[in-house]
Amino acid sequence: MVDFGFAKRLSPNSKTWTFAGTPEYVAPEIVLNKGHDRAVDCWALGVFIHELLVGKPPFRAAGGDHMKTYTLILRGIDAVTFHPRVPKSAQLLIRKLCRAVPAERLGYLKNGIADIKSHKWFLGFNWEGLREGKLKAPLIQPVSNDLDLSNFEKYPKDKLPPDETSGWDVNF
Repeated sequence: MVDFGFAKRLSPNSKTWTFAGTPEYVAPEIVLNKGHDRAVDCWALGVFIHELLVGKPPFRAAGGDHMKTYTLILRGIDAVTFHPRVPKSAQLLIRKLCRAVPAERLGYLKNGIADIKSHKWFLGFNWEGLREGKLKAPLIQPVSNDLDLSNFEKYPKDKLPPDETSGWDVNF
């Protein structure tokens, strides 16, 4: 569910200034190049929960314009209108995870991740079952064979970039 291609291990109380990641998930301190730490993970969790519930991240700009996306991020979560299907408890959780000030984010406070796990939206969730890998998946899509792509969106071929065939990497 998550790509750790840009993951970086930081020592406690240290920051990094690497600007990388999916634009819609980038926290304000990354956009502003202020240096960031693990608080960005709390922000990204809020964005991810929104995307799971709504089907898109809360800061997606029309047309995929990254600069507009960053402007929406800097405007903040309080400027986001939630879809009616998002329960109030989930809205509260997302708003607490996506605070503009990193030190105010749920998960980055004194009790750390325990604050997220004990949030009202997770009431009754079996964290132990998750840790042990014993939870039943809530949705299992049918797959007829290894080449079955029926559960993925279809994109027109003219929108795909052409294959790179220059051979620049032959001796790489």
